[in-house]
Amino acid sequence: MIINSVNYEVIKIAEGRYRLKVGQEDVMIKTFPVILNVFETPDKETSFSVNVVVSVDGQQKKFGTLCNPSMINHPPVEVEIIERRDAEVLLKVNDKERKVKIIATNISVYPKYRDNLGNPCTVVNWVIAY
Repeated sequence: MIINSVNYEVIKIAEGRYRLKVGQEDVMIKTFPVILNVFETPDKETSFSVNVVVSVDGQQKKFGTLCNPSMINHPPVEVEIIERRDAEVLLKVNDKERKVKIIATNISVYPKYRDNLGNPCTVVNWVIAY
């Protein structure tokens, strides 16, 4: 099967926003989708390659062990999702508008580990729906 890249135009990007309560700390996670490529099969099926940039902003900045791959060996803490808005991208592909939605399926927070700005380490998993 031959899969070809097709030209596309980004019309609108809406960031994802997830406001969480992690213990006594409020954490805002923003996700920014980046379309890497759009593909089309010979039977005109379209698929998208998407990367997501994640930004974390904790209310209580503090020092801790830096984020590292070994942190996933520890259990994440329970979080309460206070606000949820999944990211979306509106594209124009072959003169048709297509909406791509990036849906967070799991958010893991490791508050004992911190990034270089003092925010809790976070792992976000997602699926792409279109």
